[in-house]
Parts: sequence; structure tokens; C-alpha cells
Amino acid sequence: MARQNVACTAWFPSLGLPYHAICVPTTRQLIRERTDVTRRYIKSHVEAVHRFKADRETSMKVLARALALSDKQLLERTYDGAIAEHKLPAKQYPTLDGLKTILANDPKAKGAKAEDLVDLRFNSDELA
Repeated sequence: MARQNVACTAWFPSLGLPYHAICVPTTRQLIRERTDVTRRYIKSHVEAVHRFKADRETSMKVLARALALSDKQLLERTYDGAIAEHKLPAKQYPTLDGLKTILANDPKAKGAKAEDLVDLRFNSDELA
């Protein structure tokens, strides 16, 4: 893959702006009727994030395959950027302030409350 000169003019998390990137959409019915499946899915997600951040060699192989990258330097920079805490936090909690920002800028979401759209009982601390 040829190197591309792409400049990122602003990365919201590094600017301290509320940024919501952790989201697993589902229905309240699925959570209610299949709580075990929901809990196991979230646990596997938390474990995958931990493995990605802790096992550089395997993670870089996965990234190389998924992104079709063969340039080792670009691959290392991609991995280092991906595991940054402000991009991929070890604690996988929904970011209510970030969700509020999204809702405030979507006319279809008028009147929606971020707190009503997330279920915090699947705390990643208790799943780790």
C-alpha cells in the first residue's frame, strides 16, 4: 500500500471535547430477554480491547491483515495511535457527554436524553 499524505486537522478527544465512540446498539427487549448474551458480548468486547492493547505483536498482525498494510512503520504508527487511551480507553464506558453532543446536533433527536439511551448496569469493571 502506498503511503498517503493525510492530515488530521482536529481529533476531538485530544482537544478535550466530549467524544462518543464506544457504542454497542441493541434493543431494550434483547437486553431484558437475553441478559446473559448481552453480558457475555460486553465481556468479550472488554477482553478484546485488553488483548489488543496488551499484545502488540498479535494486534499488529490483525491490523496488517484487516487494513492490508505491509509498511511496518505505518503499521506501528497506526497501532500506537489506535491504543492511545483517549482513542481506545481501557475502561469501556459510554461517554454520556459525548452522546449529549451528538444528540444536541441532530434535529431528529430533539428531546432525547443521553441517560435514557444507555444501560450502565454492564459495568466493564465487574466484567473484567
